[in-house]
Amino acid sequence: MYDKTGHMCVTLANPNPQHWEDPAKPSDSERALTHKSMEAYCGIYEVREKEGRVIHRPELAEWPYYIGSDQVRNFHIEGDRLILSLEETPPNGEKRRSQITWEKVSGSSKVCTSYQCRSFMMQGSSPHASRPLIDLCLTPH
Repeated sequence: MYDKTGHMCVTLANPNPQHWEDPAKPSDSERALTHKSMEAYCGIYEVREKEGRVIHRPELAEWPYYIGSDQVRNFHIEGDRLILSLEETPPNGEKRRSQITWEKVSGSSKVCTSYQCRSFMMQGSSPHASRPLIDLCLTPH
């Protein structure tokens, strides 16, 4: 979600997670698998429209190293689709590429445009399709 005040929040998760054997008492390995299949952070953002970039500045994040960092995402709009992409190297990790495609939801307001996730692709994995919505109110700063 991006709002017109310059705040954003994102939560991405596997739409088909492994179910815990006992939902009331998940094992450590079940919790770890759940954690590995999602990403979440919130903060402020800046749009650099001429560069085709949006910069997320997380203030709250699942991954502590995101807090206070600039998370640069390339963006472009193709018809009714908003496409965000990035290339990053997590601490002690390998460079990875990912892309997420959002499709405009019909009936969106003129103030904010609602998009539904069409696909999410991370390097080395197969595409995931899911159903989360985002409301996009991009205002260049």
